[in-house]
Amino acid sequence: MNYQSAAPSALGYYYQGCYALVTLLDCDDDCASVSTETRDDIEQITNGITFLKQLKHKPGTLYPVSLKSDDIWKTLRIWSQFVDEPDFYFHFITTKSIKSGDSLTYLIRPEPSVPLSENIVKTVAEDFAFEANRVRNLRESAKKKGKKIPYKNRWPGCEAYLMLNESSRMNFVRRIYIMPEQFLAADIQVEVEKRLKLVHHTIRYKVAERLIEWWDREIAKALLELRQRNISNYELRAKITELVTLIYEDQFVDDFRSIYAPEGLRAPLNMSRQIKWVGGGEEWIIRATKARWKAQQQRDKWISDGMVAIQKLELFDEDLKEEWRDRFDDNQVACRAGGKRNCEAGLELLKWSWYEAPKDVPPIQPDWRSPYLIRGTYQEMSNRFLVGWHPKFETLKEADHNNDSKESD
Repeated sequence: MNYQSAAPSALGYYYQGCYALVTLLDCDDDCASVSTETRDDIEQITNGITFLKQLKHKPGTLYPVSLKSDDIWKTLRIWSQFVDEPDFYFHFITTKSIKSGDSLTYLIRPEPSVPLSENIVKTVAEDFAFEANRVRNLRESAKKKGKKIPYKNRWPGCEAYLMLNESSRMNFVRRIYIMPEQFLAADIQVEVEKRLKLVHHTIRYKVAERLIEWWDREIAKALLELRQRNISNYELRAKITELVTLIYEDQFVDDFRSIYAPEGLRAPLNMSRQIKWVGGGEEWIIRATKARWKAQQQRDKWISDGMVAIQKLELFDEDLKEEWRDRFDDNQVACRAGGKRNCEAGLELLKWSWYEAPKDVPPIQPDWRSPYLIRGTYQEMSNRFLVGWHPKFETLKEADHNNDSKESD
């Protein structure tokens, strides 16, 4: 099985998101919006005008695009459905070049607002018709001779074009823009940075990096119908402002609020032991494992990004331990007095760490809202025996350790 066969296709889908981001960053209309995988790879709506963008991400390919390229005719088939829509424009976007001297070069426009001359429109429309007729004639000839019929991929687009009358063809051509030699998906970071000129150069890389991460998630959520399909320019600009403010003020960015922990995570041994000691079942272990993963991923990202001093996290952890210690000590007193059983008290404390601690413990910063950070950090602390749920967890830890030693002997 060839596991790499889907890579170009997956990269093509990723490129759609990349190009949609750049498209919106280049747009001055606050009410503009973009979506992917709607009526075309990208659909942009600006000032009441719809731009359908067909993307061809093909790094490393040698042959330039021409009027004889299948990609052009596949695209024309899609666009032909919207020829009668007066406010629709069509962008063919490719990472490749256009063949020198080909009619498509007339549709490369350095100034999109400048219309084509009628002579050029007529010439290109006729060249499209000539190629479409050539394909039709060769197919008919092959069919009569009983040979394999050629141009299977190209013909639907040729047929759709030939069904248009002369006036519709010219109107179609007027609204087609060819955009060759576009940036590659691998260059998205650089392309976003270029468009963040108002962001100070010292933090531009970091803002661009986090903006791309946020954008990728929003595109995925849109495709999964977890949000509206269109992403607005206003929403994008608000996110840029938020990121600039947070990074300037050395604030924590919540990167994992809308990210789900992967399925099948292996539960840490000591964390599982602590839950089992107080009668917590498998569901508790699963939820604790996921929360711990999210908290650890977020903390690791903050540290690797250099956004925040480790000391700030250490102070946060001390607050967690202090809040836990008061309740743990109270439980020990209650158990010794016979008011509670050890397991009962421990399970109550575990539940507190999940349901109440996010409200009782001071957040890492005033505007922090996600409970996973406190929940998951407590679970990591329990895995390291920095906190515990059972009133005698330290005794149980030593007993387990001794049993493990005897088994290994």
